[in-house]
Amino acid sequence: MPWSPTSNLAKTVYAAGFLYNDRQNIVFSRMDALQRKLGYAYGYDDLAPLGNMIIDCEPIFFDYGGKTWMIEFWKGQYNLMTGCEIGVYTRSQQSSSPYFSFLDATVGQRPNDPKHSTFFECASDADRLEMSFDLLRRGQKLLSRGPEKHWWLTGFKWGELSQPDDLSMDLTITFPNNDMMEAFKQALIGLRYGYSAPGRPLTVRLVFDRPHTFQPRLDPAKQSLIASAKSQNASLVADYNSLPRSSNDPNGITGDLERRLVTYFANYGVNVAASAVAYMARSVGKSAREIMGALLTWIGSPYEVATQAMTDAGFQLSEWIGTLEEQLGLRMDYSCRVQLTNTKTGSELIREDFGISPGRDGKPCGEYIVKPSERIAPGGIGRFWIRDFPGVHGAEGWVQYAYIDSNRQKHVLRFEYGCPTGADKNYARAQPPFTWTVREGGNPNWTTDPQQPLPGRVLHPLTVAFS
Repeated sequence: MPWSPTSNLAKTVYAAGFLYNDRQNIVFSRMDALQRKLGYAYGYDDLAPLGNMIIDCEPIFFDYGGKTWMIEFWKGQYNLMTGCEIGVYTRSQQSSSPYFSFLDATVGQRPNDPKHSTFFECASDADRLEMSFDLLRRGQKLLSRGPEKHWWLTGFKWGELSQPDDLSMDLTITFPNNDMMEAFKQALIGLRYGYSAPGRPLTVRLVFDRPHTFQPRLDPAKQSLIASAKSQNASLVADYNSLPRSSNDPNGITGDLERRLVTYFANYGVNVAASAVAYMARSVGKSAREIMGALLTWIGSPYEVATQAMTDAGFQLSEWIGTLEEQLGLRMDYSCRVQLTNTKTGSELIREDFGISPGRDGKPCGEYIVKPSERIAPGGIGRFWIRDFPGVHGAEGWVQYAYIDSNRQKHVLRFEYGCPTGADKNYARAQPPFTWTVREGGNPNWTTDPQQPLPGRVLHPLTVAFS
């Protein structure tokens, strides 16, 4: 019987573009995965460690049929999972999207291969290729996929911890004709790859063990990030393997670990692409306005995704506020703009719940146009925004986070904030109590005020930064 998602985690895994295979106890990508809309470029590989992905990547470029093709291989550790991938991408010589030049100049830039500084689209149905692979760890087969006609053939096994150097892919690709196969072979020769014919017509077999191109994970500037990601991955795999379970079926994972995995898969895909675009675009001098426009129009990302991407890219709170005000046409309203910086816990904050406070008449005081971040990494920043409804109400709301300390004790943090209308005073509260900084109205200065509510102040909007 085909697998179907029933639990919250399983539904999130499915929405992120994956299915579960009980025969091999793995997850793998769907044909209609959301990633198919996002294309691919070097920036995604470059920023993979931000998503705790410690991987080898090998793009193979060649020209055929009026298109530049990129067939890329990946293998390594993906957070909780050991796995590998083959992806097929194209860029037509007649491509005319207004965003291609923006994407070429940002996520498409390859510092070590300027010739291929290009953004690629995922292969169409007509351009899919028949592919297969065995993934081996130190010579022992861990999983296999195919042969199957696909644009993104993948396999991932939960609860396995590996280094990219431990892994090798024995893979095959079948081409529709001899000309395309020969173009691919010449690209392999150019990278000094050996290959063979496995006995099937128009099929090439090769082994991907040691990459022949520059690897972003070896960049000296990334080593502290890589070390942190490896440590977090090891901890997550250990926690996962301590659970009593009979399989990796996402339907059977419960408790706090399920919540952590829901957060990871909910942030997979669109979030990774958006963060890569924002980071690379800022590094080449694109403005916050240009980047926000690209994220909302090209990726079609919600404000939450665009907000997190711009936060990850290093844009200041004031830049985010100004850009979003312009996008939404807001000026001097009764909004609450909230920033939460995770500086003290040493652990990831996981959002448990959030809401809008009711007014005296029981009606909600505003709406979240940017929902609270689902997770905030140690040292990370979350930003969110409540906009008031037209009428007598301002904006008032709350959010609750939890984290697990080094002794595996759970702690709950609750934050409340409000910018009411009329003579009611603005407020900010936190449980357990601590201080924060606030900025009210057009005042550019921040003030520290631990009192509740903020005495004598009724200026709007309210900006509060909890730390």
